Amino acid sequence: QHTATHCMGCGGYAGVGMVVRKDFQRKYPVIRKITPGGAVAASCAVAVGDEVLLVDAVDCTGKSVSEMIALFLGPVGSQVVVKARTPQRNKPPSYTVTLTRGYLAAPQVHLHSNLQ
Repeated sequence: QHTATHCMGCGGYAGVGMVVRKDFQRKYPVIRKITPGGAVAASCAVAVGDEVLLVDAVDCTGKSVSEMIALFLGPVGSQVVVKARTPQRNKPPSYTVTLTRGYLAAPQVHLHSNLQ
């Protein structure tokens, strides 16, 4: 088992403050952790365990870690539109949130991939 991690928020780019894990047993990447003080935490809409369906209208089905990184990277202050869903029956099927990229003391976004 191999884990790939990339820090988004370094080198002139910024992220939205979450850890997303690509689980090959699921169709979409899953939010694993939310960084306090980031855009995701401030939105109050996104939760750990939610699946990322679209990023800026790009379907995340089967995306590699590198492809997911490219979708979340962007200049500080730029916006990214994320469509996600909470895989619980008592929740709406999906939601859309607009997030503004920014820097935090902690890394902005990490993407993990379990390669088999």
